[in-house]
Amino acid sequence: RRLIEELPEGVEKETVRLFYVEGELSAREIAERMGVGKSAVTMRLERFRAKVRRHLMHEVLKRRWTP
Repeated sequence: RRLIEELPEGVEKETVRLFYVEGELSAREIAERMGVGKSAVTMRLERFRAKVRRHLMHEVLKRRWTP
C-alpha cells in the first residue's frame, strides 16, 4: 500500500488502487469504468508489478550488503 500511495496522482495510481486496494473489480471492469481498453489496464498493472519487483530487489540487496 505504501508503494501505491507513493505513485504520482494519475491513471496508473487509480488503476492500481482499484485493482489491488479495492480489489472488487476485474481488469475488464476497471477498463470499462475508466473508458480504456483492457490492454491499457493490464499494461498499467504490469508496470506497477515491475516497480514492486525493482523496489523489493533493491531492499533485499541493500540489507544483504549493509552490516
